[in-house]
Amino acid sequence: MKRLRHTTLAVVILAATIALLTPTPVEAIMPPTASVTGTFLGDVPGSASLALNPSDSSTSAGLRVEFWRYEPGDGSYSSTPAPFVWIQDSSGVWTESGIEPGTYRIEFVPVREDIGQGYWEPAGLARYLETAPDVTLTAGQTFALGTVNLPPVVEDVSRLQGSDRFETAVTVSRAAHPGSPTAIDHPATVTPVVYLVDGLNYPDALSAGPAAAIQDGEILLTSPTSLPSSTATELARLRPERLIVVGGKSAISDGVAATAADAAGITTPTNVVRLGGSDRYATAEAIVRDAFVPLSPGTQTVIVATGRDYPDALSAGPAASRLRAPVVIVDGTLPELSGETTTLLTDLMVNKIIIVGGEQAVSTGIEAQLSSLSGATYPVQRIDGGDRFSTSIRLNEWAFPTTDRAFLATGFNFPDALAGAPLAARLGAPIALTRPECLDAGGYVVLRNGHANGAVLLGGPAALSSAIGSLVNCGDIDAPSYTVSGEPVPLSIPGPQ
Repeated sequence: MKRLRHTTLAVVILAATIALLTPTPVEAIMPPTASVTGTFLGDVPGSASLALNPSDSSTSAGLRVEFWRYEPGDGSYSSTPAPFVWIQDSSGVWTESGIEPGTYRIEFVPVREDIGQGYWEPAGLARYLETAPDVTLTAGQTFALGTVNLPPVVEDVSRLQGSDRFETAVTVSRAAHPGSPTAIDHPATVTPVVYLVDGLNYPDALSAGPAAAIQDGEILLTSPTSLPSSTATELARLRPERLIVVGGKSAISDGVAATAADAAGITTPTNVVRLGGSDRYATAEAIVRDAFVPLSPGTQTVIVATGRDYPDALSAGPAASRLRAPVVIVDGTLPELSGETTTLLTDLMVNKIIIVGGEQAVSTGIEAQLSSLSGATYPVQRIDGGDRFSTSIRLNEWAFPTTDRAFLATGFNFPDALAGAPLAARLGAPIALTRPECLDAGGYVVLRNGHANGAVLLGGPAALSSAIGSLVNCGDIDAPSYTVSGEPVPLSIPGPQ
């Protein structure tokens, strides 16, 4: 998923709903690479916009240029791993001539925090990757970008909410799988999988977000003994091929599971699977095994978080999805891993482990054991901020150095962030945990440092106040409040044709 720099990770674009522009014919230069040219200016005094000079786009004090290459095999875009060095000619035109032929979307990311990012388009800048046009470069050709100007940051703000946590999860699902670009109630195409989780208690659901995301699935909520009507209606709309019931019968009864299967129109018993265990850790292991162990050549990266509380694991969900990695929860108060978790990590063929949370969340004994599982080939990194909000900040800074948009969820309850995880993953966006009454440092930093153009609030005003809807900060950081556009964030996910 989008966007970890200097990797081959990608953002998957799921549905083509816009007509893309055909690139202008290009003049021949030296094969086998292609070139991009553009005029970039310095700061413009007294101007409402800013154009920046990328003398070296990977290290420039002013601007970084990212080339997102389309991968036709899986319909994704991958950030190019190599830095680009732009050369200026005597006329003031900058040229990058080492680009591999292919189809790209070109992003401009400024260093200044008050300047927004954008994607090249003929008439100016697109604010989001999914609305940017493709630029197709062939060997021996060049493409002129013209003059690129980056405007000051203005945030688009949207809120995904329902009358309760169950309806909020449905609203998120409809945004992720609208079925039609114009009618939210239009029947969706068949969804690969839906994870049905207990919406009143968190332990069984902590590993479900990345599992749903990697299969282009959804998370819907239920009560243990009664299926909400809103959830049943959404199951009928989604028509999932598989229904995963998360947890044992005390978490979700057999009656609820049967009602959900009927609502989804599933008639093949083997397509309704209950993934549960003797406790939350065994349930999480079953979820990870089902979604990730079948992958080849292996998961490679795993994020480990405590299962005794929810904030670290929920913050980790979008980061894990971006890495195509699972979240493995552990009892972090113990001095070592269980034998079952050790076996799971071996079966996943892991070569990198990220621990989310401090030593009180995941013990130093577990950290040492993780480090020794495969010696030097098993590097372990810990991301810790001291509390749930600061850990969320550091995790998002690590996983999402830039982002088109960020999701905001309360750090004091779990359902909204849980339900939002697959949509955030699909859009390559982080979820920042914040206080409910105002935008605290966790939300502010991910918007500011990521140069986000859009903020998506998960939950109604009881979960995130109207002040957060205006991005009013809490005063715990020395920063002005954001300018808000009043325009909703476009959540449709078009792609190349």
